[in-house]
Amino acid sequence: MILVFTDTHDDPEINQDRFSWLGEVIADKQPDVIVQLGDFLSMGSLSRWDKDKRLKIEGRRYLRDMESGRSALGKIMRPVYDLQQRQRRLKKKTYDPTIYWFEGNHEYWIRQYTEYSPEMDGQIGLQSDLGLPDSWNFVPYPDNICIQDIYFTHIPHTKGGALMSPYICQRALEMFEGSVVFGHTHEFQLATRTRFGGIQYTALNTGCLFDETPDYPIDIVTGK
Repeated sequence: MILVFTDTHDDPEINQDRFSWLGEVIADKQPDVIVQLGDFLSMGSLSRWDKDKRLKIEGRRYLRDMESGRSALGKIMRPVYDLQQRQRRLKKKTYDPTIYWFEGNHEYWIRQYTEYSPEMDGQIGLQSDLGLPDSWNFVPYPDNICIQDIYFTHIPHTKGGALMSPYICQRALEMFEGSVVFGHTHEFQLATRTRFGGIQYTALNTGCLFDETPDYPIDIVTGK
């Protein structure tokens, strides 16, 4: 079982209850694989749309973004760590999921910033500042990976950049030689396509995990 969530867009000003709920779901369902598909953080401190501050990192705001992100991550993992402790105490097999952590376009702003301000290279970074464990599989934006015959990416990319289309799932099926799961658009969409030999592939746009839009909080995908 693969559990997928994406586009939580944590921000210091936004309620974090959804992360505690997600952690309880993970501890209850115990999926073999967990995929966080990117834009876990909004990174308002580095917003590319704030042109007047494009090259001026607001250190205090950046630290607040990361502190909030670590809090959100802790709320997700606390039920999982509690479960593992109970299992070890009872000498049961310890739940140990494989975790893939995707960098989204909002978090990519951190790397873009260091390109414009090379003196900050090595001083800031998503993995280190968010405290991601070394055992987790980090996937940089805009890469894709294949897990159990399913492709995963934050957003499919063409040579011209991120794929943007009202028929984005259909377009994604044209790009990948298999099923594909992605986020980014904050919309839940689904498309299928049958190829030669009667094999059916699916493109799933997983929506987002916002308090304001609870209809599509997570997706559980079963691979082959």
